[in-house]
Amino acid sequence: MASITITATTDVHGFIDEGLANVVSVCEQLSTDLLIDNGDFFVGSPFATFGYAQTKVSPLVDIANEIAYDVMVPGNHDLDFGLNWLQTQVKALNADYICANLKDATGHLVFPAYSLRSIKGVQVATIGLMTAAFNQLCSPAVAQEVIVDDPFVALEATLKKVRDLGADFVVVAYHGGLTNNPVNGDTWFYPSLEDQAYQLLEAFPSIDSLICGHQHFTQAAIHPENIAFLQVGTRAHHLGYQQFNVTELKNEIIHNQLIHLEAITYPITSDIRNAYQAWLSQSIDLQVIQHYIQTRYSAELYFVDFTATTLAELVQEIKQPFPLSLYYLPGSELQSFIEDVEEQRFYQVLAITDTFPKHRLRQEFLLPLFDEIIQNR
Repeated sequence: MASITITATTDVHGFIDEGLANVVSVCEQLSTDLLIDNGDFFVGSPFATFGYAQTKVSPLVDIANEIAYDVMVPGNHDLDFGLNWLQTQVKALNADYICANLKDATGHLVFPAYSLRSIKGVQVATIGLMTAAFNQLCSPAVAQEVIVDDPFVALEATLKKVRDLGADFVVVAYHGGLTNNPVNGDTWFYPSLEDQAYQLLEAFPSIDSLICGHQHFTQAAIHPENIAFLQVGTRAHHLGYQQFNVTELKNEIIHNQLIHLEAITYPITSDIRNAYQAWLSQSIDLQVIQHYIQTRYSAELYFVDFTATTLAELVQEIKQPFPLSLYYLPGSELQSFIEDVEEQRFYQVLAITDTFPKHRLRQEFLLPLFDEIIQNR
């Protein structure tokens, strides 16, 4: 019998001062054998965008190497700056970077499908998967660069491969979310291509652990097929913790829980901190930003009036997670905002979220607006 401990983060999004600095010490206390990040590590915060804009290799890569992740999986946002950028980061990464269903435009896997490690005499396979809804979440430019296959098809093929190679224990690291209670199957949300963790649990009862993310929720449960399931929140506010006794007959789940991580400043160098603050202090041209938004997002009228003068102020002004919304409004409700509208006619209006009543809302845009602006300045 061998005792194996697995720990995990997910959806860190480059927020380094909200718990990430505790990961190493807590993993040491737990005697971690396998540390996994479940995606969206490199993109999603102003600091992450600074890494993209000012350095070839993001300081987040150095941080991941310092923490000594064993395995990392791409999330949908890790591709926001394009495939070439992500591949450059991965080349400098010490962790195994894996994904069984991410392919380039020619149909070839971008990264290895799995990681296979011998831990205390046990062959432990970790299989990476991305959400099947990727094409609905990424920019048109990125959609031309990559293909994300059906995770069920990819997992079935990869699971057979790692079993043939002698894997005794299988972890699935899936960057997607959850629509059902993982214990009893009760429906929490409408079925979604984005969030198929429960369906993966049901379809593959032979796996031992499934770690998911994407929704920024926290869950810890044991599926009836004796699969330890974790959803680890966001920004390293929590660390997922699993411990198993692995035997030839049955794997026994000893621990399956979330550990809260206290916020603490990550000890990056003063040079990097100072460079980051100087970058945030840059002035911005709001006319350029408004032109980009009007070019990128189609509407008849626009109410996107930021007042920021620096990048730092723009960060504070852009609401998350929905910075922009599309409304369908009659001219009678617009007349107090703008002249020359027809009272009875309805208009498609793009505005900063919450500008107009919710009952006029047509669509909320879950988008990395700040990152898009930096890329297109």
